[in-house]
Amino acid sequence: MDNLLHYLDIMIGFAMVMLIASALVTVITQWFMSWKSYRSQILGWGIKRLIAQLSPDLANHAEEISKKVLNHPLIGDLDRKGDLKAGSTIHREDFIRVLLELAQSTTLLLSEEARDALRKAIGGDQNDTPAEILKKIQTRAMELEKQFPEAARYLWQAQAIVEKAGGHFVADVMSWFDQTSDRLTEVFTQKARLVSIVVALIVALLLPLDSIELMRRLSTDNKLTAQLVVQAQQKLDQVGTVAASSNLQKDIETLKELKAQIDQPSLAILPAGWWPEKVTKPKAPPGDKREFDWAKSLLSIFGVLISAALMSLGAPFWFDMLKNLLKLRPTVAASEEKDRKDRASTQSESIQKNMTSQTIVSAQTALPSTPDPEMGVFGKVEIAPGQDSRG
Repeated sequence: MDNLLHYLDIMIGFAMVMLIASALVTVITQWFMSWKSYRSQILGWGIKRLIAQLSPDLANHAEEISKKVLNHPLIGDLDRKGDLKAGSTIHREDFIRVLLELAQSTTLLLSEEARDALRKAIGGDQNDTPAEILKKIQTRAMELEKQFPEAARYLWQAQAIVEKAGGHFVADVMSWFDQTSDRLTEVFTQKARLVSIVVALIVALLLPLDSIELMRRLSTDNKLTAQLVVQAQQKLDQVGTVAASSNLQKDIETLKELKAQIDQPSLAILPAGWWPEKVTKPKAPPGDKREFDWAKSLLSIFGVLISAALMSLGAPFWFDMLKNLLKLRPTVAASEEKDRKDRASTQSESIQKNMTSQTIVSAQTALPSTPDPEMGVFGKVEIAPGQDSRG
Protein backbone atom coordinates (compact mmCIF):
# COMPACT_ATOMS: atom_id res chain seq x y z
CA MET A 1 0.00 0.00 0.00
CA ASP A 2 3.03 2.28 -0.08
CA ASN A 3 2.16 3.85 -3.45
CA LEU A 4 -1.63 3.57 -3.35
CA LEU A 5 -2.14 7.14 -2.12
CA HIS A 6 0.26 8.40 -4.80
CA TYR A 7 -1.66 6.58 -7.53
CA LEU A 8 -4.95 7.86 -6.11
CA ASP A 9 -3.65 11.44 -6.21
CA ILE A 10 -2.65 10.92 -9.83
CA MET A 11 -6.20 9.81 -10.66
CA ILE A 12 -7.64 12.80 -8.75
CA GLY A 13 -5.39 15.20 -10.67
CA PHE A 14 -6.30 13.59 -13.99
CA ALA A 15 -10.03 13.63 -13.18
CA MET A 16 -9.80 17.29 -12.16
CA VAL A 17 -8.31 18.28 -15.52
CA MET A 18 -10.92 16.21 -17.35
CA LEU A 19 -13.71 17.79 -15.31
CA ILE A 20 -12.61 21.29 -16.31
CA ALA A 21 -12.17 20.29 -19.96
CA SER A 22 -15.48 18.42 -20.09
CA ALA A 23 -17.19 21.44 -18.49
CA LEU A 24 -15.95 23.42 -21.50
CA VAL A 25 -17.50 20.79 -23.77
CA THR A 26 -20.76 20.77 -21.81
CA VAL A 27 -21.20 24.56 -21.95
CA ILE A 28 -20.45 24.70 -25.69
CA THR A 29 -22.74 21.73 -26.42
CA GLN A 30 -25.64 23.17 -24.45
CA TRP A 31 -25.19 26.59 -26.02
CA PHE A 32 -25.02 25.13 -29.55
CA MET A 33 -28.11 22.97 -29.09
CA SER A 34 -30.01 25.91 -27.62
CA TRP A 35 -28.91 28.13 -30.50
CA LYS A 36 -30.07 25.54 -33.06
CA SER A 37 -33.30 24.91 -31.06
CA TYR A 38 -32.79 21.15 -31.31
CA ARG A 39 -35.12 20.47 -28.40
CA SER A 40 -37.98 22.41 -30.03
CA GLN A 41 -37.28 20.81 -33.41
CA ILE A 42 -37.37 17.30 -32.00
CA LEU A 43 -40.48 18.07 -29.95
CA GLY A 44 -42.20 19.47 -33.05
CA TRP A 45 -41.31 16.34 -35.01
CA GLY A 46 -42.76 14.14 -32.28
CA ILE A 47 -45.97 16.18 -31.88
CA LYS A 48 -46.45 16.09 -35.65
CA ARG A 49 -46.21 12.28 -35.71
CA LEU A 50 -48.53 11.98 -32.72
CA ILE A 51 -51.21 14.19 -34.29
CA ALA A 52 -51.03 12.23 -37.55
CA GLN A 53 -51.63 9.01 -35.61
CA LEU A 54 -54.67 10.33 -33.78
CA SER A 55 -56.89 10.46 -36.88
CA PRO A 56 -56.50 9.93 -40.65
CA ASP A 57 -58.22 13.31 -41.18
CA LEU A 58 -55.38 15.05 -39.30
CA ALA A 59 -52.49 13.58 -41.30
CA ASN A 60 -52.50 16.37 -43.90
CA HIS A 61 -52.72 19.07 -41.23
CA ALA A 62 -50.34 17.59 -38.63
CA GLU A 63 -47.48 19.99 -39.36
CA GLU A 64 -49.68 23.10 -39.16
CA ILE A 65 -51.34 21.97 -35.95
CA SER A 66 -48.02 21.00 -34.32
CA LYS A 67 -46.57 24.46 -35.02
CA LYS A 68 -49.62 26.16 -33.52
CA VAL A 69 -49.42 23.90 -30.46
CA LEU A 70 -45.76 24.73 -29.77
CA ASN A 71 -46.35 28.45 -30.31
CA HIS A 72 -49.38 28.56 -28.04
CA PRO A 73 -48.93 30.98 -25.08
CA LEU A 74 -49.38 28.04 -22.70
CA ILE A 75 -46.53 26.06 -24.35
CA GLY A 76 -44.22 28.57 -26.05
CA ASP A 77 -41.00 30.01 -24.61
CA LEU A 78 -39.80 33.60 -24.55
CA ASP A 79 -36.60 34.68 -26.27
CA ARG A 80 -34.21 37.33 -24.97
CA LYS A 81 -36.32 40.09 -26.56
CA GLY A 82 -39.48 38.82 -24.86
CA ASP A 83 -41.04 37.48 -28.05
CA LEU A 84 -42.85 34.15 -28.09
CA LYS A 85 -41.09 31.25 -29.78
CA ALA A 86 -41.71 27.52 -30.15
CA GLY A 87 -41.77 25.70 -26.84
CA SER A 88 -39.30 22.98 -25.91
CA THR A 89 -41.43 21.08 -23.36
CA ILE A 90 -45.07 20.09 -23.15
CA HIS A 91 -47.21 18.13 -20.71
CA ARG A 92 -49.88 15.67 -21.72
CA GLU A 93 -52.74 17.55 -20.03
CA ASP A 94 -51.63 20.88 -21.54
CA PHE A 95 -51.41 19.24 -24.96
CA ILE A 96 -55.03 18.08 -24.77
CA ARG A 97 -56.27 21.48 -23.57
CA VAL A 98 -54.42 23.29 -26.37
CA LEU A 99 -55.90 20.95 -29.00
CA LEU A 100 -59.39 21.61 -27.66
CA GLU A 101 -58.75 25.36 -27.74
CA LEU A 102 -57.38 25.21 -31.29
CA ALA A 103 -60.47 23.25 -32.39
CA GLN A 104 -62.93 25.84 -31.04
CA SER A 105 -61.00 29.12 -31.43
CA THR A 106 -60.93 31.29 -34.52
CA THR A 107 -58.28 33.70 -33.24
CA LEU A 108 -55.22 31.42 -33.34
CA LEU A 109 -54.81 31.55 -37.13
CA LEU A 110 -55.44 27.84 -37.66
CA SER A 111 -56.76 27.23 -41.17
CA GLU A 112 -60.43 26.37 -41.51
CA GLU A 113 -59.67 22.95 -43.01
CA ALA A 114 -57.31 22.04 -40.15
CA ARG A 115 -59.79 23.30 -37.55
CA ASP A 116 -62.65 21.31 -39.06
CA ALA A 117 -60.53 18.16 -39.17
CA LEU A 118 -59.53 18.66 -35.54
CA ARG A 119 -63.15 19.22 -34.47
CA LYS A 120 -64.21 16.06 -36.27
CA ALA A 121 -61.45 14.02 -34.62
CA ILE A 122 -62.29 15.33 -31.15
CA GLY A 123 -66.10 15.21 -31.27
CA GLY A 124 -66.69 12.18 -33.40
CA ASP A 125 -68.23 10.10 -30.61
CA GLN A 126 -69.94 12.71 -28.41
CA ASN A 127 -72.38 15.61 -28.67
CA ASP A 128 -70.34 18.25 -26.84
CA THR A 129 -68.34 20.73 -28.84
CA PRO A 130 -64.64 21.29 -28.08
CA ALA A 131 -65.53 24.56 -26.35
CA GLU A 132 -68.04 22.81 -24.08
CA ILE A 133 -65.58 20.03 -23.29
CA LEU A 134 -62.87 22.57 -22.41
CA LYS A 135 -65.26 24.46 -20.14
CA LYS A 136 -66.26 21.27 -18.31
CA ILE A 137 -62.62 20.34 -17.82
CA GLN A 138 -61.77 23.74 -16.34
CA THR A 139 -64.79 23.65 -14.02
CA ARG A 140 -64.02 20.13 -12.79
CA ALA A 141 -60.34 21.01 -12.27
CA MET A 142 -61.35 23.91 -10.02
CA GLU A 143 -63.60 21.60 -7.99
CA LEU A 144 -60.76 19.11 -7.55
CA GLU A 145 -58.42 21.91 -6.48
CA LYS A 146 -60.84 22.83 -3.69
CA GLN A 147 -61.25 19.21 -2.60
CA PHE A 148 -57.55 18.31 -2.78
CA PRO A 149 -55.52 21.54 -2.42
CA GLU A 150 -52.38 19.61 -1.50
CA ALA A 151 -52.35 17.63 -4.77
CA ALA A 152 -50.24 18.63 -7.76
CA ARG A 153 -51.78 20.73 -10.53
CA TYR A 154 -51.33 18.09 -13.21
CA LEU A 155 -53.37 15.62 -11.11
CA TRP A 156 -56.37 17.97 -11.07
CA GLN A 157 -56.12 18.46 -14.83
CA ALA A 158 -55.64 14.76 -15.58
CA GLN A 159 -58.62 13.72 -13.45
CA ALA A 160 -60.83 16.41 -14.96
CA ILE A 161 -59.87 15.42 -18.51
CA VAL A 162 -60.58 11.74 -17.84
CA GLU A 163 -63.99 12.53 -16.34
CA LYS A 164 -65.19 15.21 -18.77
CA ALA A 165 -63.48 14.37 -22.07
CA GLY A 166 -63.65 10.61 -22.08
CA GLY A 167 -63.73 10.01 -25.83
CA HIS A 168 -61.57 7.87 -28.08
CA PHE A 169 -59.52 10.91 -29.12
CA VAL A 170 -58.49 11.75 -25.55
CA ALA A 171 -57.94 8.06 -24.82
CA ASP A 172 -55.56 7.80 -27.78
CA VAL A 173 -53.67 10.90 -26.64
CA MET A 174 -53.37 9.48 -23.13
CA SER A 175 -52.04 6.14 -24.36
CA TRP A 176 -49.67 7.39 -27.05
CA PHE A 177 -48.30 10.56 -25.49
CA ASP A 178 -45.99 8.85 -22.96
CA GLN A 179 -44.59 6.49 -25.60
CA THR A 180 -43.92 9.42 -27.91
CA SER A 181 -42.28 11.33 -25.06
CA ASP A 182 -39.93 8.43 -24.30
CA ARG A 183 -39.03 8.16 -27.97
CA LEU A 184 -38.30 11.90 -28.20
CA THR A 185 -36.08 11.67 -25.13
CA GLU A 186 -34.02 8.96 -26.83
CA VAL A 187 -33.73 10.99 -30.03
CA PHE A 188 -32.67 14.11 -28.15
CA THR A 189 -30.12 12.15 -26.10
CA GLN A 190 -28.58 10.67 -29.24
CA LYS A 191 -28.45 14.11 -30.86
CA ALA A 192 -26.82 15.64 -27.79
CA ARG A 193 -24.35 12.77 -27.63
CA LEU A 194 -23.34 13.27 -31.26
CA VAL A 195 -22.90 17.02 -30.80
CA SER A 196 -20.85 16.53 -27.60
CA ILE A 197 -18.50 14.11 -29.39
CA VAL A 198 -17.87 16.61 -32.18
CA VAL A 199 -17.40 19.48 -29.73
CA ALA A 200 -15.07 17.37 -27.55
CA LEU A 201 -12.91 16.55 -30.56
CA ILE A 202 -12.69 20.22 -31.56
CA VAL A 203 -11.87 21.36 -28.02
CA ALA A 204 -9.24 18.63 -27.56
CA LEU A 205 -7.57 19.63 -30.83
CA LEU A 206 -7.65 23.35 -30.08
CA LEU A 207 -6.25 23.14 -26.55
CA PRO A 208 -4.52 20.61 -27.33
CA LEU A 209 -4.96 18.27 -24.36
CA ASP A 210 -2.90 15.06 -24.48
CA SER A 211 -4.02 12.42 -21.94
CA ILE A 212 -0.88 10.32 -22.34
CA GLU A 213 1.41 13.29 -21.70
CA LEU A 214 -0.76 14.43 -18.81
CA MET A 215 -0.57 11.04 -17.08
CA ARG A 216 3.21 10.96 -17.59
CA ARG A 217 3.58 14.38 -16.01
CA LEU A 218 1.34 13.54 -13.08
CA SER A 219 3.35 10.38 -12.45
CA THR A 220 6.65 12.25 -12.28
CA ASP A 221 5.70 15.74 -11.08
CA ASN A 222 4.54 15.45 -7.47
CA LYS A 223 4.14 19.23 -7.18
CA LEU A 224 1.69 19.37 -10.09
CA THR A 225 -0.26 16.43 -8.68
CA ALA A 226 -0.49 18.06 -5.25
CA GLN A 227 -1.69 21.35 -6.76
CA LEU A 228 -4.44 19.60 -8.70
CA VAL A 229 -5.55 17.67 -5.61
CA VAL A 230 -5.84 20.92 -3.65
CA GLN A 231 -7.68 22.54 -6.55
CA ALA A 232 -10.08 19.59 -6.71
CA GLN A 233 -10.85 19.89 -3.00
CA GLN A 234 -11.48 23.64 -3.27
CA LYS A 235 -13.26 24.00 -6.62
CA LEU A 236 -15.13 20.72 -7.11
CA ASP A 237 -18.63 22.13 -6.64
CA GLN A 238 -17.82 25.31 -8.54
CA VAL A 239 -16.70 23.43 -11.66
CA GLY A 240 -19.24 20.62 -11.37
CA THR A 241 -22.25 22.93 -11.51
CA VAL A 242 -21.14 24.87 -14.59
CA ALA A 243 -23.79 24.97 -17.32
CA ALA A 244 -24.84 27.12 -20.25
CA SER A 245 -27.27 29.98 -19.75
CA SER A 246 -29.44 32.02 -22.06
CA ASN A 247 -26.91 34.86 -21.93
CA LEU A 248 -24.21 34.45 -24.58
CA GLN A 249 -21.87 36.98 -22.98
CA LYS A 250 -22.10 35.17 -19.64
CA ASP A 251 -21.35 31.83 -21.33
CA ILE A 252 -18.27 33.31 -23.00
CA GLU A 253 -16.99 34.53 -19.63
CA THR A 254 -17.60 31.06 -18.18
CA LEU A 255 -15.58 29.48 -20.98
CA LYS A 256 -12.74 31.93 -20.40
CA GLU A 257 -12.67 31.12 -16.68
CA LEU A 258 -12.58 27.37 -17.36
CA LYS A 259 -9.82 27.77 -19.94
CA ALA A 260 -7.77 29.87 -17.49
CA GLN A 261 -7.98 27.13 -14.84
CA ILE A 262 -6.15 24.57 -16.98
CA ASP A 263 -3.86 27.18 -18.54
CA GLN A 264 -2.31 28.48 -15.31
CA PRO A 265 1.45 29.10 -15.57
CA SER A 266 1.98 27.24 -12.30
CA LEU A 267 0.38 24.13 -13.76
CA ALA A 268 1.47 24.40 -17.40
CA ILE A 269 -0.77 21.52 -18.43
CA LEU A 270 -1.07 22.69 -22.02
CA PRO A 271 2.01 22.95 -24.29
CA ALA A 272 3.49 26.44 -24.57
CA GLY A 273 3.97 26.21 -28.31
CA TRP A 274 0.58 24.64 -29.09
CA TRP A 275 0.74 21.95 -31.82
CA PRO A 276 4.24 22.81 -33.19
CA GLU A 277 5.66 21.89 -29.79
CA LYS A 278 3.91 18.51 -29.89
CA VAL A 279 4.80 17.41 -33.41
CA THR A 280 8.39 18.63 -33.78
CA LYS A 281 11.73 18.11 -32.08
CA PRO A 282 14.84 20.29 -32.00
CA LYS A 283 17.60 19.55 -34.43
CA ALA A 284 21.15 18.90 -33.38
CA PRO A 285 23.05 21.21 -33.02
CA PRO A 286 20.86 23.23 -30.65
CA GLY A 287 19.58 26.53 -31.98
CA ASP A 288 18.62 25.26 -35.42
CA LYS A 289 15.01 25.05 -36.59
CA ARG A 290 12.85 22.21 -35.28
CA GLU A 291 12.08 19.22 -37.48
CA PHE A 292 8.93 17.14 -37.81
CA ASP A 293 8.84 14.00 -35.64
CA TRP A 294 6.50 11.27 -36.90
CA ALA A 295 6.67 9.12 -33.76
CA LYS A 296 6.02 12.08 -31.45
CA SER A 297 3.23 13.36 -33.69
CA LEU A 298 1.37 10.05 -33.83
CA LEU A 299 1.64 9.60 -30.07
CA SER A 300 0.39 13.15 -29.47
CA ILE A 301 -2.56 12.71 -31.85
CA PHE A 302 -3.46 9.44 -30.16
CA GLY A 303 -3.34 11.12 -26.75
CA VAL A 304 -5.54 13.99 -27.95
CA LEU A 305 -8.09 11.54 -29.40
CA ILE A 306 -8.21 9.76 -26.04
CA SER A 307 -8.82 13.12 -24.37
CA ALA A 308 -11.68 13.85 -26.79
CA ALA A 309 -13.30 10.51 -26.00
CA LEU A 310 -12.99 11.07 -22.26
CA MET A 311 -14.23 14.66 -22.44
CA SER A 312 -17.30 13.58 -24.41
CA LEU A 313 -18.46 11.62 -21.34
CA GLY A 314 -19.60 14.95 -19.96
CA ALA A 315 -18.98 17.04 -16.85
CA PRO A 316 -21.52 15.12 -14.69
CA PHE A 317 -19.57 11.88 -15.22
CA TRP A 318 -16.23 13.42 -14.17
CA PHE A 319 -17.88 15.32 -11.32
CA ASP A 320 -19.18 12.06 -9.82
CA MET A 321 -15.85 10.32 -10.48
CA LEU A 322 -13.84 13.07 -8.78
CA LYS A 323 -16.24 13.28 -5.85
CA ASN A 324 -15.91 9.54 -5.22
CA LEU A 325 -12.11 9.67 -5.47
CA LEU A 326 -11.95 12.54 -2.97
CA LYS A 327 -14.18 10.59 -0.56
CA LEU A 328 -11.83 7.62 -0.86
CA ARG A 329 -8.64 9.63 -0.26
CA PRO A 330 -8.93 10.09 3.57
CA THR A 331 -9.52 6.36 4.01
CA VAL A 332 -6.49 5.44 1.90
CA ALA A 333 -4.34 8.05 3.66
CA ALA A 334 -5.36 6.77 7.09
CA SER A 335 -4.73 3.16 6.08
CA GLU A 336 -1.35 4.02 4.65
CA GLU A 337 -0.40 5.95 7.80
CA LYS A 338 -1.43 2.97 9.94
CA ASP A 339 0.69 0.63 7.83
CA ARG A 340 3.63 3.01 8.13
CA LYS A 341 3.32 3.09 11.92
CA ASP A 342 2.98 -0.69 12.07
CA ARG A 343 6.13 -1.12 10.00
CA ALA A 344 7.99 1.39 12.16
CA SER A 345 6.88 -0.42 15.32
CA THR A 346 7.88 -3.81 13.87
CA GLN A 347 11.28 -2.48 12.86
CA SER A 348 11.79 -0.98 16.33
CA GLU A 349 10.96 -4.27 18.00
CA SER A 350 13.29 -6.10 15.64
CA ILE A 351 16.12 -3.67 16.40
CA GLN A 352 15.57 -4.07 20.15
CA LYS A 353 15.63 -7.86 19.85
CA ASN A 354 18.84 -7.72 17.83
CA MET A 355 20.44 -5.39 20.37
CA THR A 356 19.41 -7.69 23.25
CA SER A 357 20.82 -10.73 21.45
CA GLN A 358 24.10 -8.95 20.75
CA THR A 359 24.36 -7.85 24.42
CA ILE A 360 23.87 -11.40 25.64
CA VAL A 361 26.46 -12.74 23.23
CA SER A 362 28.96 -10.07 24.24
CA ALA A 363 28.41 -10.81 27.93
CA GLN A 364 28.87 -14.51 27.41
CA THR A 365 32.11 -13.92 25.54
CA ALA A 366 33.50 -11.75 28.34
CA LEU A 367 32.89 -14.31 31.16
CA PRO A 368 35.60 -17.03 31.99
CA SER A 369 34.92 -20.59 30.99
CA THR A 370 33.92 -23.25 33.56
CA PRO A 371 37.00 -24.22 35.72
CA ASP A 372 38.51 -27.68 35.38
CA PRO A 373 38.28 -29.70 38.62
CA GLU A 374 41.92 -30.70 38.21
CA MET A 375 43.13 -27.14 38.07
CA GLY A 376 44.17 -25.33 41.21
CA VAL A 377 44.38 -21.73 41.87
CA PHE A 378 47.52 -21.43 39.74
CA GLY A 379 46.34 -23.75 37.04
CA LYS A 380 46.82 -27.40 36.39
CA VAL A 381 50.04 -28.85 37.79
CA GLU A 382 51.94 -31.22 35.54
CA ILE A 383 54.13 -33.78 37.30
CA ALA A 384 56.98 -35.08 35.19
CA PRO A 385 57.22 -38.83 35.03
CA GLY A 386 59.83 -40.39 37.29
CA GLN A 387 59.86 -37.49 39.70
CA ASP A 388 58.80 -37.72 43.25
CA SER A 389 56.37 -35.10 44.08
CA ARG A 390 57.97 -34.70 47.39
CA GLY A 391 61.49 -34.16 46.11
